[in-house]
Amino acid sequence: MPYHLLSDALCNKYTKVVSYHTGDIVFNQGELCQHIGFIEMGEIHVITITHTEKEETITSLSTGDAFGDLLLFSDHPYYLGHAICKKETVVRYIEKEQLPLLFQNEAFFTAFLSMISNKAMQLKNENKLLRHSNLKDRMMHYLIEEQLRTHSSTIQIENITAFATLLSFTRPTVSKALQQLVKEGEIEIRKKGQTCWIRLLHPDYIYFQSQ
Repeated sequence: MPYHLLSDALCNKYTKVVSYHTGDIVFNQGELCQHIGFIEMGEIHVITITHTEKEETITSLSTGDAFGDLLLFSDHPYYLGHAICKKETVVRYIEKEQLPLLFQNEAFFTAFLSMISNKAMQLKNENKLLRHSNLKDRMMHYLIEEQLRTHSSTIQIENITAFATLLSFTRPTVSKALQQLVKEGEIEIRKKGQTCWIRLLHPDYIYFQSQ
């Protein structure tokens, strides 16, 4: 996290640590974003309520993640959902008005730019992923991109539920599609607990499709 590059004196002066309990609200939809929050421990789910009063998860944040960084200096700096703590959580905040002072620290400024650039690229990749309407195409696109990024034909998936959320499909649908890809000889799957490793079986095909 960028603030790790600050001296203890600067960190103590310009950042603030807040502890939350399970179920606490960190921010509400439509609320003005006035700071960046860095999650030092815990888990936060950002949700929205649809017009049919159905709760939808926008994103899940955990230790090492930040929020408000892309929003803070935007033309419309208002939160897009409600943030709820799913476990005991600790957040370190930097207020908007303090950032110009901290940007005078070159290492902090460079790390901050790297953080938001990487997040913007991640969002761009997620948008590219969701452009594939067919589940198989979306799944293969993700696996191919991960193979290129990691230089490995074996991709680790934390759990099927998280993978389904990433793909914006239900868990049963994704599980069924994975088994179909196994039957078609496109992938192999190895599991240990909830974690699974998916190995792509056709590297030449993968390379061609990624062009």
